[in-house]
Amino acid sequence: MAGRLCPEFPDDPLMRVGHETLYAWVYRQAADGPRDLRTYLPRGHRRRRTRKGRRGRRIPIPARVLIRERPAAVQSRRESGHWESDTVIGGGVTRRCINTQVERKTRFLIATLVDSKEAAVTAAAEARVFGALPPVARTGCTWDNGSEFALHLLVDESTDKPAYYADPYSSYQRGSNENRSGMIRRYLPKGTSLDDLTQDELDEITRRINDTPLKILGWLTPAEAWDEQMERLAAQGTPVPGHTVQSTPTHNPRQCCTSN
Repeated sequence: MAGRLCPEFPDDPLMRVGHETLYAWVYRQAADGPRDLRTYLPRGHRRRRTRKGRRGRRIPIPARVLIRERPAAVQSRRESGHWESDTVIGGGVTRRCINTQVERKTRFLIATLVDSKEAAVTAAAEARVFGALPPVARTGCTWDNGSEFALHLLVDESTDKPAYYADPYSSYQRGSNENRSGMIRRYLPKGTSLDDLTQDELDEITRRINDTPLKILGWLTPAEAWDEQMERLAAQGTPVPGHTVQSTPTHNPRQCCTSN
């Protein structure tokens, strides 16, 4: 809404408003008005959160490399092969969750069902995902400080890639993954049990997300941008068998983006 006012009213300087003003109005209406407009937001938080997040205690993770030590080139998104990792938690008493990987340049999403949030289970799933990628397509990864990433050294050593950790309670430093997780939540809202969710159903959700054009990609879809990246690697002589990614012996996350 804030962005459309300028092209809609190019000659009227009074028809301008910042997005923060709109958010402030929505949350003020929730406090004073009869209607709670927060439910219409993509993420209906009860309180408006600051971009910098909140400060919190550091979770001890062995050999934790801070994000400030990450190469500056990663921030520009001009280099491919750097990923952001996270976990989408299910509701109820289930322990099942979704391990997500997002490539920073193409915003390509890989989502895999895992049986629990335990560090060993997460490490095994990520080792399969990254192990199936050519080395030039896995140049690094940025994780949050969840305990499920405590065994990152096993993944780093098996795939020969560095890992970096965002500052505590600073999800904006992994904005691409947070955005893609938010898209998953549109299909699987918070509180949804994952007990009955199958990998095929998750593949379909992933396919829809990866097949949605993005302005940041020049209106390419993440799937198209990923395919272009894989084709460039293949043209450079990098082995990219079939331009596919195998996260498990029976699950091909790229396949869900090429169906139809």
